[in-house]
Amino acid sequence: MNRRHSQHAHEKLADGLHFFEWRGQENNCNAIVFEGDAPVLVDPGHAHLAGSLAAAMKGAGIDPARLAAVLITHGHPDHVEGAAAFAASGAAIGMHPTERDWLAGEGGMLFGFFGAEVPALDVTIDLSPGRVTVAGVDLDVMHTPGHSPGSVCLFWEKRRALVAGDVVFPGGAFGRCDFPGGSYKTLLESFGRFDGLSPEYLLSGHGPAVRGRADVSGSIEDSRRNLRSVVFSPW
Repeated sequence: MNRRHSQHAHEKLADGLHFFEWRGQENNCNAIVFEGDAPVLVDPGHAHLAGSLAAAMKGAGIDPARLAAVLITHGHPDHVEGAAAFAASGAAIGMHPTERDWLAGEGGMLFGFFGAEVPALDVTIDLSPGRVTVAGVDLDVMHTPGHSPGSVCLFWEKRRALVAGDVVFPGGAFGRCDFPGGSYKTLLESFGRFDGLSPEYLLSGHGPAVRGRADVSGSIEDSRRNLRSVVFSPW
């Protein structure tokens, strides 16, 4: 995973909450690190770009070799492919059971479209809906299908941080649903999981972090309104 220059920009948003925004030219996802008893990484990105993320983590004072877990919001190549590189140091892998099974079947076809292979991962952390505690970090898991069947979003109540994967993006955008297992109608239904959360941070799989309760709420509602216009379009 050696890489001299990182293409990830690091922001420490709050105590124990780190956002690594992807700034490279090719497609890759943002990553998030929660610091508890040990660091917990969410969405490592592509395998060949894991060195960039590792370098950014080291620059932020986070040792990738100490990761307790790698949690996956969904199994698209630009989010999950690099998980094996970090699991090699002993990090446990977390994923929704539906997404794990989907990757073993229809979802694996998507990797083939991009000339990639599904990484061999031993999933030991069940990201089914409810609260999961990983390395002392309490996370509320929401099943948010639509972009993919087993997509999840994570809410760290202590820091009011919503990790949204590719469900909702800043600026009124939302995840595409034309890949295998996608559904715009199902994605719209998933937006209901955000009701009543009142997050202070919106950390999406792509794009910058959104800060402040009003801006986060506005971004989510803009995305929901735009998605609704697609779902109910007469065309």
